[in-house]
Amino acid sequence: MWDLVNDGIADVKAARDLPEIDPERIFLLGHSEGCTLIPPINKKAEAAGIILLAGHAENVRNASELQVKLLEEEVKEMKGVNGVILRALKVHKTAASKQKKLFDEMIESEEAVMKKGFTKINAKWAREHFQYNMEEDLAAITCPVLAITGKKDVQVDPVHVHLFAEKVNGPAESYNIPNMNHLLRDQEEETSMLKLKSIYKKSLSKPLSAEMLDIIEEWTKKYIL
Repeated sequence: MWDLVNDGIADVKAARDLPEIDPERIFLLGHSEGCTLIPPINKKAEAAGIILLAGHAENVRNASELQVKLLEEEVKEMKGVNGVILRALKVHKTAASKQKKLFDEMIESEEAVMKKGFTKINAKWAREHFQYNMEEDLAAITCPVLAITGKKDVQVDPVHVHLFAEKVNGPAESYNIPNMNHLLRDQEEETSMLKLKSIYKKSLSKPLSAEMLDIIEEWTKKYIL
């Protein structure tokens, strides 16, 4: 995580040296994990404004645990044969315990990469995210902030969009877009962790949310253009 933060700080500093860029008018936009990286980047790079899309106002562990909780609830409520099978396999009861065991192992490990079976896991990235508390860095933000998250986002808690606005100390606007998902596309289907892969596959062929783009355009007219 801190490698990515330091890259971001270096990027802003490099941009300030370019003759075609106004060093006092550099804006940062982050999506998903980018919303976690921007507060510490801004603390060293001091952006003129910030846009946060589909972010979580706590660390990545909390967002990951939320996803498993949604999966558990979906399996418990699922009707038909598939629901019966998944409940018989105790998917809704074992997912959280397996996740906690893995997360605890990463916290206790000093390895950069861990192997679980045939899978390599970036333990250093996860460990640094889990240990990071963004409260102080959010409070240090005094520039204008725009935060947008879709109500059909299952990878972060949609209400966190308003936490961003509450925790920063600059002029802030926050919006929930009713049918937008984590990929910033409109989604017709109901939210589902079990069908997430197929939903995302369909979403990628769609344009970005028109409502989101309209909100960004109005915000840029105030602070950028």
